[in-house]
Amino acid sequence: THYSLARSEFSMRYAEAKPKFYVPSKNRKLVQVGKSLDYRRERGTDEQKHHVQLAHEQQAILAWTEYEEMIEAGIANEVARNVLPQSTYTTLWLTGNLRSWMSFLSNRNDPHAQAETHVAAAKVASIFAHHYPITFEAWNENR
Repeated sequence: THYSLARSEFSMRYAEAKPKFYVPSKNRKLVQVGKSLDYRRERGTDEQKHHVQLAHEQQAILAWTEYEEMIEAGIANEVARNVLPQSTYTTLWLTGNLRSWMSFLSNRNDPHAQAETHVAAAKVASIFAHHYPITFEAWNENR
């Protein structure tokens, strides 16, 4: 199913980033078991959980330190931001019509979706159900 959502993201080119980074929760399933498109996720060992937490935290601290030093040295935001990891939080705006949101939810509010995407889609579903309860109920019953 195809959906079309307009996307706009906070630009670190024109404003400085904030030192806020995503670190997977200790409950996040870390290990993928099985074949592609037919796999399940498992929690992983305590060692794997520790490694994930430590690596994310260390890289965020190092990247932020380098970013701040470049900004203080007068280097342009658009250059300094390149050292920040993908886990740097940003602000994202998505807009679309109801059909687009229903398609998004059909694809992303699913246990097979990436865990973080599934969480975001569940929040979208809650907002959708609150603002368009009749449409949401009809869609939910017929999908």
